Amino acid sequence: ILPELLPEKKLSWGNGILEMTTFLSIILGTVVGGLLAERLRGRLYVAGVLLVGLAFAGIFSSLSITRLAPADPQARFRWNFVSDMFRAVAIARQDRVLWLAVVGSVYFWFLGLLMQTNILFFGKNVLGVPEASIGYLLAALAVGIGLDVASALCAVLVGVAGCAVEGCGVDGIPWCAAVVIKNNGCVAGTGIGRRE
Repeated sequence: ILPELLPEKKLSWGNGILEMTTFLSIILGTVVGGLLAERLRGRLYVAGVLLVGLAFAGIFSSLSITRLAPADPQARFRWNFVSDMFRAVAIARQDRVLWLAVVGSVYFWFLGLLMQTNILFFGKNVLGVPEASIGYLLAALAVGIGLDVASALCAVLVGVAGCAVEGCGVDGIPWCAAVVIKNNGCVAGTGIGRRE
């Protein structure tokens, strides 16, 4: 729908806004999911009802989007999505910049999923923290990745090799968060303040 809503010069901006709000929603959902799992233990159906209600709110709010004429009225829905996927990859490979953007996006999603899965196991099995605290760890990871990306952009755009946020990036924030998350009266992962 973006090509119908925005002029060509604004497509990149619109796509960036769409991606940013998607990532913010994922981060918020991760934190809220942990909080719901912890607070509604034994009554998880309440979380299900809340999420179904949220889904219906999204459906009804989408009805307010202005209906536009399709960019390609001749285009038809194809049931064979695999062939469409391979065709899209073939088109993207013809443009080096577009192909690198696709590969970078896929790698970023892969890395995010890999880190999310590992932090879930790390928080639960190594730190022994509750679900809400694991959500905070995941949010800290997302902020860390954002700071590393901002630092890299700063270095490229400004020409300064060590921008201020470099040391606070993906390498440090989740582990700092792991140290301050408390579990059973002790600082998680350190044993400080543990009551026997």
